Amino acid sequence: MPDFKYLFVGGCARSGTTALTHLANAHDDVAIGIERYNSAWGNKRLTPDLFEEKRFFEVRDTDTRAPDAVRKRLEEFKENHGADKYAMARVRGDKNPMITRHYDMLRENFQSFKIAFIVRNPFSVALSFQKRFENKNDTFRSDGFQAINDWNSSIRTTLAAIKDGMPIFVVLYDRVLGSLENALAWFDALGLDPDKADLERVRYHVNYKKSMESKTAQIHESMMDAISQRCQFGVYRALAHEHCVLRHAGSQAAP
Repeated sequence: MPDFKYLFVGGCARSGTTALTHLANAHDDVAIGIERYNSAWGNKRLTPDLFEEKRFFEVRDTDTRAPDAVRKRLEEFKENHGADKYAMARVRGDKNPMITRHYDMLRENFQSFKIAFIVRNPFSVALSFQKRFENKNDTFRSDGFQAINDWNSSIRTTLAAIKDGMPIFVVLYDRVLGSLENALAWFDALGLDPDKADLERVRYHVNYKKSMESKTAQIHESMMDAISQRCQFGVYRALAHEHCVLRHAGSQAAP
């Protein structure tokens, strides 16, 4: 049985927070929303009662800026995992890319929780920012240069929080989704029984990450130069080599 009741997923935007949430939900004991309570996060009013089953599926217009999108995601959750998944889950939670702004709130409002923080290399993060910024049909308004500031802030704040005793479990995007073996090892590191993971779903997410890599575009030279000069790689290395729960695992191709 897990030794915690709540799991919150975060990381700099475009770092794989949604992918990590889908992976977590492939475990029988876990049920996590995808930005289910944006308003509560923003108002620092996220509390355990919001994760009671009836309330979780009762989407109110005041819960988020996009209630219809949240309702759709919850319906997809039921379709993909079954109507009883949430009721049976021993660990519940939500994912929010802005989680680093709310570490103090989580510590104050929740007693039994863990944070899964995913870190991706800044080149891929900046490229993803830029691609969305250049898409005229997308409302995402931060470009690749803004990504540098967001990435630096997220890893710096997280390293400080770890040193302050926050229960943060860091994982590298490329590593956790690098192989089925690594994904299962991540569950084990969190205190979740790997044998209770849906192997078919885990393998799907590992292979999906691999398929997306084949579509990676080139990053602009000026942005590469900015990343090289401005990104805080010392903090990145500290998280990757000292605090990553899979720091001894390799990045492998999906089986």
